[in-house]
Amino acid sequence: MGVGSEITQYINAIGVGPGQFLYTIVGGAVWMAHGVHILLLSAVAKEVQLEWGLSHAQRGSIVSIVFFGMFSKSAFSSGLNRCN
Repeated sequence: MGVGSEITQYINAIGVGPGQFLYTIVGGAVWMAHGVHILLLSAVAKEVQLEWGLSHAQRGSIVSIVFFGMFSKSAFSSGLNRCN
């Protein structure tokens, strides 16, 4: 028997408890908030396009810049928050 099967046996013996339930709820809420953020961005981008008279390409560029900013923040902050 390997180490992996021993860990699986321990996890099966302990079972699922309130901690796992809480992590599942919190994790789902984070993903839901991220989805709401994306929906809001698309709605705001459409209204900004109409208000400022932007073309579809300009609106797409603005949304792409926002997504690139979200990506770069995520990529750089994860490296800064880790303790070595």
